[in-house]
Formats: sequence, C-alpha cells, structure tokens
Amino acid sequence: MKILEIFPEQGTMLIHWESGLTLNHLIPEALRDNPDMSAEDLRTLLEAERPEDGPEAPVYASLEQIPDALKELAKPTCLAEATFSKTQEFAEKHSQFLQDNSMKYSDMERETWDAQRAEAEALLAAPDASAPLVRAIAKTRNMDVMELAERIQLKAQDWAKLAGHAIGQRLAYQDTLDDCTTVEEIQDITVEFSELDEA
Repeated sequence: MKILEIFPEQGTMLIHWESGLTLNHLIPEALRDNPDMSAEDLRTLLEAERPEDGPEAPVYASLEQIPDALKELAKPTCLAEATFSKTQEFAEKHSQFLQDNSMKYSDMERETWDAQRAEAEALLAAPDASAPLVRAIAKTRNMDVMELAERIQLKAQDWAKLAGHAIGQRLAYQDTLDDCTTVEEIQDITVEFSELDEA
C-alpha cells in the first residue's frame, strides 16, 4: 500500500494497492478524531480500506489540517518517486499560475486569442486585410478597427512576457531539482510562481 496524494479539501487520499489498483479513499474518521496517531497505527487502520472492504458510497468531508501520520505514509520513499512528484507539482502550479492570470476571460474567448493575434497582425500590415473576428469585435464595441488591432497586439505581447516569465520559473525549479541528490533536498523545494516585475 502506498499513499500517492492527499486531497485535504475533499478529505480523501489516493492509495495504490499491491494488487495494482489505485483508488481514491476517504480519510478515516478515526484519524480525524486522533490526529496524533502514529504512522504504524494508521497503516494498520488503512488495511481496512482495501478495495474489497472499502465504502461503496463515500461521503466526502474536508480536512482542515493533514495529520502527521498521513504525511509520513505519503512521503516519497525513493529519489525517482520524489523527483516525479515534484515535477508534477511544477507542472500543476505553472498551469494554475497562468490560469489565475486569465480568469477574467472565458474559455471560449481564450480559444480565439490566436485568431485575434493573427488578424491584428494582418490588419497592422495591411489595413484592408480580411479580419472577420477583429472587425466584428470592433464593430460591436464601436471602436476603430485599427485601434483594436493595436490593443490586441499589445495584449498579446504582455501575455507572451508573462508566459515566458512563468516558463522561466518552471525551468529554474527543474534545474534545482536536477541538482538534488536526496529525497530531503527535493522536499525542501518550495514551489511558488511570482508575478512579472516590469521594473
């Protein structure tokens, strides 16, 4: 049995069993009531969570703090496992950072960004260029189409800078990870993506 990941908001944990199954399980109530439980006692308790004995209709409840015993069992046990886990963390937080910076736009609108940028570039190169998307946006906003094309180009440049900044941070974290030689060094890497400083 190996705890792969803990989801405190859902009050669940992802467990990989010797049988090859990987399932999401409720964190036991006994652990909630006794957060100081030892890792060995918790391991014994979790044996009751094996797939054949697990609950059929789980009721999820959030967990405000992850008990130490659960952290201990979820801790990576080898360098390769710790490296894989930390690399996943880099990717997840990188994606979340970019998503947080584009939340004011809908998914459908974000899907038009490439087309907007291409049409804006075409308009700035030749004002009579065919640009149905940008022209429609400009008409609805009662805005000069060339002014909108310039705005789109500037926003595209700003986004490229932000995306490059985020990619650079992820790669810097990866460089640090590549230099690690122990599980402890990997676990000491704190991943936090920062905003672009224009100064």
